[in-house]
Amino acid sequence: MRLTGEEIRRQEFSVKLRGYDRLDVDAFLHAAADAVDELSRRNEELEKRCAELSTQVQVLQEREETLQRALVAVNELREEANSRSQSLRQKAEREAVRMEEEAGEAARRVREDAEHEVARLREEAAALAHRQERMVRSMLDTIRAQLRLAEEEDERLVHDMARLQGREGGKVISLNTKAEGERS
Repeated sequence: MRLTGEEIRRQEFSVKLRGYDRLDVDAFLHAAADAVDELSRRNEELEKRCAELSTQVQVLQEREETLQRALVAVNELREEANSRSQSLRQKAEREAVRMEEEAGEAARRVREDAEHEVARLREEAAALAHRQERMVRSMLDTIRAQLRLAEEEDERLVHDMARLQGREGGKVISLNTKAEGERS
């Protein structure tokens, strides 16, 4: 049973002989009613404060749950980011190895091509040197043949001149003899 201060103040008791002093009882009832009123007011304040605190606790619990979910999400994102970065790093490393292998293969092909080109150029140079040598020999043979022809012609001319001079009485000097004297 819950009593209010007002109910206590309105409470009346029957009068009997040999009972309590009415003024003392009324004073006590008024003091008790005031105390009950104060306790009721204080209880209402506490209930109100308790309701406010319960609301705040509920809000804080909701925030905590939100923060927990956010923390879980952040951890999941961190793990996913770590996983992705590790995956990207591994992929980059594989790509670097592949590119290095391709570059090595390309360098090997370039080196082989260069070696083939050097060999081809050497063969071509050797062929040109051989051709030059043949041409020089051919030219020398042609020059020698021309010299022989010139010498033969010189001798023929010397004979013809001697014959002509024998008729006229002069001296004929061979071109070969003249050339040999100039060299000395």
